[in-house]
Amino acid sequence: MLRAMVFIDFENFDISKYNYYRTKCLEDAKNAALAAGISVPTHVQTVVPRLDFNKIPKEVVNLLSNPHTLVKTFLFAPKPDNFLITDSKKSSLSLDYGSEKPRLFYGY
Repeated sequence: MLRAMVFIDFENFDISKYNYYRTKCLEDAKNAALAAGISVPTHVQTVVPRLDFNKIPKEVVNLLSNPHTLVKTFLFAPKPDNFLITDSKKSSLSLDYGSEKPRLFYGY
């Protein structure tokens, strides 16, 4: 049996997740509007589910053609700084960690 490691860049993954669900919600709303015969919306409320980052790597490994064993997962996340906090989606986040330092990667 082969061994596999999964590396996830959190920022890019998060951006792709939001784009996917934003497009999916808009498509669903357009299809529903066309079926009902009402005007097609250009913007809808997007519902983005919370994902379990412990399950995602296992599911990724299950997609491989040969049987693999998941050995390790690394979740890379940027250290929060003023540049990242200027993003309107992240403006409510705080940089105060107290005595706790942010983790740069997660592995199991």
